[in-house]
Amino acid sequence: MVIRYILSSLIIGFTISYLIQGKAIKLGKKNPFFCRSDQRNFQKSPRPRMGGIGVFFGFLTGGFLFYLLYQLGRASVEPKIGLVECFLYLFSLLMIFFIGFLDDLTALNAWQKLPFEIFASTILFFNGFSIRLISLPFPPGEIELPGPVAYGVTVLWVVVITNAMNLIDGIDGLAGSVAFLALLSFSFISFLNGKPEFTIMSAGMIGAVSAFLVFNFFPARIYLGDSGSLLLGFFLATISLKSSAKAPFGISFVFPITVLFLPILDTTLAFLRRILRGKNPFCADNEHIHHKLMQKGFHEKKVFAILVLAMVFFSTLGTLSMLMTKIARLFILIFALLVGTFIVFYLEYIGLHLLKRKIHKPK
Repeated sequence: MVIRYILSSLIIGFTISYLIQGKAIKLGKKNPFFCRSDQRNFQKSPRPRMGGIGVFFGFLTGGFLFYLLYQLGRASVEPKIGLVECFLYLFSLLMIFFIGFLDDLTALNAWQKLPFEIFASTILFFNGFSIRLISLPFPPGEIELPGPVAYGVTVLWVVVITNAMNLIDGIDGLAGSVAFLALLSFSFISFLNGKPEFTIMSAGMIGAVSAFLVFNFFPARIYLGDSGSLLLGFFLATISLKSSAKAPFGISFVFPITVLFLPILDTTLAFLRRILRGKNPFCADNEHIHHKLMQKGFHEKKVFAILVLAMVFFSTLGTLSMLMTKIARLFILIFALLVGTFIVFYLEYIGLHLLKRKIHKPK
């Protein structure tokens, strides 16, 4: 029964997204207004930044529709299931999609988008998508967070992951591939943890993203745009809270952090180097991980292959962590951090030198 919902969600999500992507490409060719290029795409000729529209409606008609149908079927057996919460979740997704779409049309700055991201995260927090109980791989085993702390941690997690996907969207096929691999991990663990409703929802998004990637692999014919990258980041942030929760409001932090380690690392490095240079942490630059690899002499296709392989490595590592003991998870997190440290030194991020200079700066 559940498998039928999952497959239906996947197929419908792919089909609707595929059809819309094709229409969006044609519309973009006829209306340059919908096309825009920026420095993150290496000054390529402008292409439609409307891929997020197909992803959103593919998810809506696939993932969310079958998630809702599944919940309706369960509601007759388990009256506790709140359908209002389902639509509140949809409203928060719609808000993120809309602000991203507005950004694609008018080029909003980060400070204009941030209040909407926080508000959408707040809706999630009071809708059950929250971090209240953290499962640790070492004593005391679990930490229950006070309300205000739980709210702050939840909002921080959602906002960081939402923008991490936006920041990593710099070369053809990368953001979609990162999202695809992360979604596979989250949907698999959701199913193992007895949360098939979130596997159904993830399947719709997997289908929608897969259809987008057909048109986004090098050379891309369409870009995600902020409407797509913010939507994917927001969805990944929220689904990670539910997929790894074995108990109500619980989360094994090793799993989502490891699966999303690559975009988290890229975002962390971006914020640190900008702050250490006295710049706006939300300003764009050309020193993301994919930029650094290209500066090392790798072609865009090789950079894509390297980062996708890295994402496969981290997502596999994260998934395996959920099948291991808490102590084993700790070692997995340490190993991931060591790999991240190697990446930082290999790519020669000057942020570390700036930090050393600031520490030893004479007064």
